[in-house]
Amino acid sequence: MCVRLSHLAISLFFGLFCLGATLFFVKGQTLSALAADCEVPTSHPTIQSAVDDALCHTIRISSGTYAEKLMITRSVSLIGAGPDLTILDGEESGRPLTVDGSASEQEVSVFLAGVRVRNGDATGASTPMTGGGILVTGGARVDGENLQIDNNLASSSVSGYGGGLAIRGGSVFFTDTRILSNTANERAGNSEGNGYGGGLYVEDGALRLLNSQVVENLASFRANGSHEAAGGGLYITKDTQAFLSGNVWTGNIARGEQSSPCSLVDCSSEVDNEGGGAVGVFLSSGSAAITITNDIFAGNVANDVVTAEQNSGHGGAISFNTTGTGRITATLRGVTLQQNLAARTSASAGEEGRGGAIYARRTDLEVKQALLFDNRAVEEGNGSGGGIYFHFPGDGESFELENSVLAGNMACTTNDCGDGAQVYIDYSNAISNTARIVHTTIAGAGLNPRQGIFYTTPFGGDSLYITNTIIASHAVGIENNNPLSEARARFILFHGNSTDHVGTAFPDTIGHVPGQPDPLFVDPEDQDYHIRSGSPAIDNGTNAGISEDIDLDIRPQGDGFDIGADEFQVSAPADTPTVPSSTTPTPSPTATATPPIPPTALPPASKNFLPLVIR
Repeated sequence: MCVRLSHLAISLFFGLFCLGATLFFVKGQTLSALAADCEVPTSHPTIQSAVDDALCHTIRISSGTYAEKLMITRSVSLIGAGPDLTILDGEESGRPLTVDGSASEQEVSVFLAGVRVRNGDATGASTPMTGGGILVTGGARVDGENLQIDNNLASSSVSGYGGGLAIRGGSVFFTDTRILSNTANERAGNSEGNGYGGGLYVEDGALRLLNSQVVENLASFRANGSHEAAGGGLYITKDTQAFLSGNVWTGNIARGEQSSPCSLVDCSSEVDNEGGGAVGVFLSSGSAAITITNDIFAGNVANDVVTAEQNSGHGGAISFNTTGTGRITATLRGVTLQQNLAARTSASAGEEGRGGAIYARRTDLEVKQALLFDNRAVEEGNGSGGGIYFHFPGDGESFELENSVLAGNMACTTNDCGDGAQVYIDYSNAISNTARIVHTTIAGAGLNPRQGIFYTTPFGGDSLYITNTIIASHAVGIENNNPLSEARARFILFHGNSTDHVGTAFPDTIGHVPGQPDPLFVDPEDQDYHIRSGSPAIDNGTNAGISEDIDLDIRPQGDGFDIGADEFQVSAPADTPTVPSSTTPTPSPTATATPPIPPTALPPASKNFLPLVIR
């Protein structure tokens, strides 16, 4: 009996083994087939046919121009021969690429590399006026590298959202990508039409953009009606996270020069969201968190209209703006903002350019290790906040400017046409808030006709603290126009101002360097505001809790903290090792990269003090 059972057991064992081996072999064949590469046009005549073939996991696309309107609803990789060789062309009659995860029970994850997406027009697409080149929606995720997205149009009818790329309920992680000459809205004549995000648009999603270029995109061209045009390069709205690092933004425009004139209400209202030549963020509800590190913003324009008498623009490079219950949290570190313009023209104090580089309304804003050079609130007319315009914070929202240099920024070009050449702070509300400017250099190569810092509030609960800061070469160094406010300026080095401070809350003379001595900048004519040996800024500051300077060099050196953005480097003895600045490596992008959520540890600012110079 035992022998029979043993034979039976052996027979059952081998039977099950054979069945299992057969199933494994069949399953192995299936897995192998799913992982197989497909080639277009070799194994499949079109990209869409390969996408529709569930056995194709990686689709390699040969050189050529493909006039297809791709719809991807599953996880797949598309790899071209390079953006100069593999082209997805919309032929101005549709959107070249849509990635939609709404019908899938699992996350749809697409990897895209080595392709160019051009000439799309989403006006008549199934999801109209959204994402002229690419639309990511339905919770899908797209990781991409070595791409070019250019000459796409979101809409030629009514409003347009994302000329190059739109994310609506999805996430995108792009690196080494060029986003060039896309338009959110383009209407002929006086037809109504708003434009949001000439290059990119993000709503209810996540964006991570690294080491890329966003160049000459346009949010709105010939807009009429409500005239909302925001985010020439990128527009962000509710429930969004964005992490931008190592990118260059140049030549982007929120409102094009041939736009129709706008009315006083449309263009100057505080709640309108026009603005943001490169990046525009607007919320009426929900939240948005934006982190920008080591990006360069140069030559962007919020409002480029030149023929109208009534025009305004907010944020030549970046605009943060909320109404209602919306809340924006923004962190900028190691950024360079140069030669950006909020408004080409304005006619009166009601229609003015605000924030030549940065405009922030109802925003919790932190700016560190930043360079702001030669930005203008307005080219002709009235302007305020040539560098930064910070306005009307909500409960718990504050402004902090640390270890930064602002020089050569202009509120306006005459003596009585606006306020705050470098920084304008307006707390026109009854909520107690704090603004803090610490270890900052505010200067210029020549005398600026307006105030370096202008602060206004009708209430007594708001607080301004300026500490360890150099303020040089302005008609007025600091102006506080309300004696009720708690404004304090301590350990300041004033130099070459016509008047150092105006307002009954000043002077607060604790720790000020006496005699307005020359701070001894290395080369202000060439925008180098490091301090030289012997500078009166050396060791004359106070401990403000800041342990590094604009270059991430350690504070303090020598016998104390230096005033201004730069901590003069005391030469170490030959036998004393130097302490390098800590760095955080940027992760390499892959098809399985971590979700595009801003990391806790930010990469350090560039050691190169001199910014990109636009001639």
